[in-house]
Amino acid sequence: MTDTVPARPWWQASQIADEFVRSIADCCERVIVAGSIRRKCSYVHDIDIIAISKLANQTVTGWFITETVTESLLHQRIKHMVGSEAATPRVKKDGKTMVGELVAFLDYRGMPLDLYYSSEKTWWGLVQMRTGSARFNTMLASRALKMGLKFHADGYGVTKDDVRIDSGTCEEDIFKALDLNYLSPEERN
Repeated sequence: MTDTVPARPWWQASQIADEFVRSIADCCERVIVAGSIRRKCSYVHDIDIIAISKLANQTVTGWFITETVTESLLHQRIKHMVGSEAATPRVKKDGKTMVGELVAFLDYRGMPLDLYYSSEKTWWGLVQMRTGSARFNTMLASRALKMGLKFHADGYGVTKDDVRIDSGTCEEDIFKALDLNYLSPEERN
């Protein structure tokens, strides 16, 4: 599937997103639907989801050693979903797919779905960034540059001289770091 999938009504895209969230929820510490669904746009082109995986220790025994490794339950679930074709890696325009450690670009129930793997440190930055809109994020990034700051797309919030200046504990602090009043997702279109 390509990036030219027709938009779906908000209610329909929300149902698909909720179904996906239910399928991964037991593997997640936290999960949220972001993007145009969170902004409550009338029509939705893709689904954006941010999640923090639960971790599990696995004992691995080799010829001469036994060791304990920590594995992401969410990564395991996504591998299973792809293997069973419940979701498929989305083929981008350049012919490549991206299902890795930081992101999984999938097709799910006929819709493009982007799953962003987060940590506690990147959670609120990714929630804000992936809620968008792209134009709104461009405005925030431009504002940060004018203030001598950096606005990070990877979830690390707002920094000055490579030191994070938002608290990382809520979306509102990203706005505060940029000397802006908080805007609800619906106001960011």
